[in-house]
Amino acid sequence: MNAAAAGGDVQNLHIPSMNTIVKAQESSVHIETSTVAGRLFQGLFRVLFFVHIVLIAILVVFLAIRGLLSAHTHHFHPKKWYPPLLTATACAGIVALTWQWFTFCNPSRALRAAFWLSPLLTCAVGVLFVLISSVASLAIGIIAIVLALILSLYACWVNPRFDYATKVLSVTAASPPAKNTTLINLTIILSTLYSCFLVSGIGGATAVGTVKDTSFILVILASMSWSMHVMKNTLQVTVARIKYLHFTSGADMDSRIALRDAIKYSMGSVCISSVLVPIITVIRGSARAISLIGGGTDEFLFSCANCYSAVAAALVRYGNRWGLVQVGVYNKGFVQASMDTWEMLRRVELEPIIDRDLTGSFCFFCGIAGGAICTLVAGTWTFAVHKSYATEVSIYAFLIGYFMCRIAMAWQQSCVAAYYIAYAESPENPRLDPTILFRIQEFQRRGERSGKMNAAAAGGDVQNLPIQVQEETLPSMSTTTVKVQESSVHIETSTVAGRLFQRLFQVLFIVHIVLIAILVVFLAIRGLLSAHTHHFHPKKWYPPLLTATACAGIVAFTWQWFTFCNPSRALKAAFWLSPLLTCAVGVLFVLISSSASLTIGIIAIVLALILSLYACWVNPRFDYATKVLSVTAASPPAKNTTLINLTIILSTLYSSFLVSGIGGATAVGTVMDTSFIVVILASMSWSMHVMKNTLQVTVARIKYLHFASGADMDSRIALRDTIKYSIGSVCVSSVLVPIITVIWGSARAISLIGGGTDEFLFSCANCYSAVAAALVRYGNRWGLVQVGVYNKGFVQASMDTWEMLRRVELEPIIDRDLTGSFCFFCGIAGGAICTLVAGTWTFAVHKSYATEVSIYAFLIGYFMCRIALAWQQSCVAAYYIAYAESPENPWLDPTILFRIQEFQRRGA
Repeated sequence: MNAAAAGGDVQNLHIPSMNTIVKAQESSVHIETSTVAGRLFQGLFRVLFFVHIVLIAILVVFLAIRGLLSAHTHHFHPKKWYPPLLTATACAGIVALTWQWFTFCNPSRALRAAFWLSPLLTCAVGVLFVLISSVASLAIGIIAIVLALILSLYACWVNPRFDYATKVLSVTAASPPAKNTTLINLTIILSTLYSCFLVSGIGGATAVGTVKDTSFILVILASMSWSMHVMKNTLQVTVARIKYLHFTSGADMDSRIALRDAIKYSMGSVCISSVLVPIITVIRGSARAISLIGGGTDEFLFSCANCYSAVAAALVRYGNRWGLVQVGVYNKGFVQASMDTWEMLRRVELEPIIDRDLTGSFCFFCGIAGGAICTLVAGTWTFAVHKSYATEVSIYAFLIGYFMCRIAMAWQQSCVAAYYIAYAESPENPRLDPTILFRIQEFQRRGERSGKMNAAAAGGDVQNLPIQVQEETLPSMSTTTVKVQESSVHIETSTVAGRLFQRLFQVLFIVHIVLIAILVVFLAIRGLLSAHTHHFHPKKWYPPLLTATACAGIVAFTWQWFTFCNPSRALKAAFWLSPLLTCAVGVLFVLISSSASLTIGIIAIVLALILSLYACWVNPRFDYATKVLSVTAASPPAKNTTLINLTIILSTLYSSFLVSGIGGATAVGTVMDTSFIVVILASMSWSMHVMKNTLQVTVARIKYLHFASGADMDSRIALRDTIKYSIGSVCVSSVLVPIITVIWGSARAISLIGGGTDEFLFSCANCYSAVAAALVRYGNRWGLVQVGVYNKGFVQASMDTWEMLRRVELEPIIDRDLTGSFCFFCGIAGGAICTLVAGTWTFAVHKSYATEVSIYAFLIGYFMCRIALAWQQSCVAAYYIAYAESPENPWLDPTILFRIQEFQRRGA
């Protein structure tokens, strides 16, 4: 057996009877492959660990006794400090046991619960720290909220790997070793008691509170980290040895014997790994994050990414968690075991598989969730009884919860590691489940498919379309262009009732504009006359909001220019900046600390999480969306940019005008004035949508003619015709489309969450989705193209357009189109920037105005950025409608055709 093990061929040992199993249970002999220097190094670390434990125990006892004796002298309140933290420690033990049980019983749900609960709980912890409102807690709170965003983004990014991770967890969790659960439970209980012991020392140091005592606390926390990692890695070495024997030969081994051997022979390596692995893991994780963000470019801040990644890769070779298996099985030194294991994994081409393995991430997320729960328990309790203790108690509770949950998940991590190492040493082992083999085959198929797609792209099959058709079917460009520019005739297809309905909305809109203008002038004059009487400060209210309005115009111009110059970066910037800026807005509202602002702040932070999750979910569609934006943005209509710029300037002036009325109503502040503000905001929403949709109808008509026949049309004539013939339909669409869009989006969200089940809260999801689908048929933004081109009524145009899109099977394509989402994210980012400008200014000069001013600034910034992006949205809509009406049109770029073929391949 020793010879076979030394040759690395342990899997070929055949264990025919229970006698061999009994022998495995009774034997504690390891194969000693460590060098003399390695054994000395392990012995040194082992001695260091035990000496440090003794010294820490003496220090803790001393601090605890001294703290109790001097608590009253230093104004320390033990009854307000110890109970929350000790309760959180007990809670950590319960959560750790729960994670262990949940993962064993249902790995699939445990995996999903860890990845989705952790960001939410971390965000809640961040809000708690922000509410504590000390300088340290604010910094920690912001870091926690940013971490929550990162965790949610990572969870979405790795979502496709969940199925494979669940299979691996299920396979490795089956047939656990004898008394393995008891061993882990005892370790959790031991770590709970050890944490309580350390808490007594930390409390004693806190009671005195000198600089030296702060150093003592840091030493205790460092000791706790090392000790907890030693407990975890001791468990990993023990369980890995047991599971390795089970996977390779079917033999079972008593957990007590395996634990005794791990402590007797491998304790030095365990102590070394408990120092090296956490450090190397952090370095490698940061290196991968920098490489991912840098994208392999040589931009500033990322020029050293490749060098840093190379250093991290070299360090991983000398210290990785997979080496703990050979530490337990062969009693190798940790560094040697890591090198041999990594080389073996590379040799059998398992490196890309383990590089995407989610077990480590799953255990990390479980630890984060456990730490967050303990933080919420201890933090809220301490916040209620003695706020000044809340920050430090919350930090200690998080560390305890995190480490204990990591200990609880050590058994699962070691099982998976043993599974991979057993496969690496003998891929033909018939005892192993074929899950890894299927995964390797899947990777190979992906590589082959990627190669074929690259070859097809290089071959350019679609480019062989007969371009000669253009010359045969189209007249000369000059004739067509002049004819279209001079004509303003539309095809009138609206019914009499439809025309009356459009005219009614047109009149309503114009009358409402006149009435709102009168109301705003009245409120502004009255507000200025009565400002001093009602303790209103115009110099503290108007400048921040008017500055934010000007900022909204600048941001709108910037988005327009950025999208035209570089659609790819504009798309990515919108999807990644919006969650961050929304989160910053949430923090601002929380800091304002009124009841309304706290509510809005929490909503904003939750919205930031949702936006980040959505951005990750649609990340695979970015390439196609970029192609569509690039194709449709090419060759813009004549004077189109001037038209959009004038519209942005008009909307800026109009917003400033409405702000004067809102300020006048705020100056008096009666219930009636609040109603006036709501009316003005509703009018602003409708007016801004009318501006946006007027632009969309105008530009859609121009771009449609360009895509359909290659003809160009003057923007001024198109705008004149839109105002003259289609303004009624524009006014109708400006009311219907936002409402239907909200209903449609909420229906899709409910269907996605409900998963088609009949569970409580989701039983009506199908009915609601059916209603939303019916409404979309009668009112959608794609219908605005036919409103401009054929002068149809908006409802009729929406119905005809939707039917045409279904007929040519474009519905799944436009259903996944990101143009609308891109424009929405741009609006959110613009509104958030304006909120931060106005909100921080008002927060500094007059805090009571901050909430309302921030809300108004957000709405102005959002609407103006949506107007700026209207041209892009209308270009994409015209592109799809032109294709739907004539898929064989030689003027069209083949991007949509490529997309349809891709969907057909997926379906096949």
